[in-house]
Amino acid sequence: MELFSKVYEQFKGGSLPPESGLKNLFQQTYKILPDRVPQAVRVFLSSAEQAGFFRAAGDKSRLVKPTVHSAGKAPSPELTKKDEPAGAVLERPRTHATDGAAGVHTAIIGLLRDLPPPGTNWSPKKKQRFLDAFKAAIDHIYPEDDE
Repeated sequence: MELFSKVYEQFKGGSLPPESGLKNLFQQTYKILPDRVPQAVRVFLSSAEQAGFFRAAGDKSRLVKPTVHSAGKAPSPELTKKDEPAGAVLERPRTHATDGAAGVHTAIIGLLRDLPPPGTNWSPKKKQRFLDAFKAAIDHIYPEDDE
């Protein structure tokens, strides 16, 4: 959304104003209708959260564009954002069910949100249920040719 891109460009890496400041910015600078401002701010903050902008920043007061790397390739620790190799970002065409970051299917995003934090004890039974659900989602999203 163009509005969100403009707000990101204005505040990238810096601190976001409090919610009341965002509401004022949306109404005064970006001319969002007053009755639509609360929803626009809510959607903006929710979208930034879902896309990982706050997670990449380490807090909810700054926007930092997250980096999505190709499967199986973790970034070299010595690489910085400006010198990442081309092709390190995973891009996929979006479909009706790929509203998540980098075109990842929403079913996968939902499952990933259910993962416990790293280092958490996870019983083998719960782990297997998660893996079964993940496999079922993959089978649904990527059906085999014979179906």
